[in-house]
Amino acid sequence: METSAEVKELFTGMFALKGKLQQPKFDGAVDYSNKNGSKTKFKYATLAAVEASIRTAAQESKSGIDFQQEVINENNKLSVITLIYHTSGQWIKHGPFDFPNSGSSPQSLGSLATYARRYSLS
Repeated sequence: METSAEVKELFTGMFALKGKLQQPKFDGAVDYSNKNGSKTKFKYATLAAVEASIRTAAQESKSGIDFQQEVINENNKLSVITLIYHTSGQWIKHGPFDFPNSGSSPQSLGSLATYARRYSLS
């Protein structure tokens, strides 16, 4: 983790944001087979739901907080860097978080990027 030289206003904003932050809606589901072969369903919060929860809390709290994510695909891994910043110019950089990339299709790469961004942001 890296930060700007000053972080007081950023941390004040983060505290305000967390006071309004709600659990994202579990708006996604996936069916899968477990070890004994039976099927089950797993519900989860999608990237859109996680982003919406954070942005709603940021606006309601007037925290001055927002974020960006950078996705890098190289050397058989996909990396995500999450930058959280404040209107004052203060920031925190998380990552890179690396995820192995074994897929070769655009769809598998897109799926991995979404998964990596969701986990990094969460």
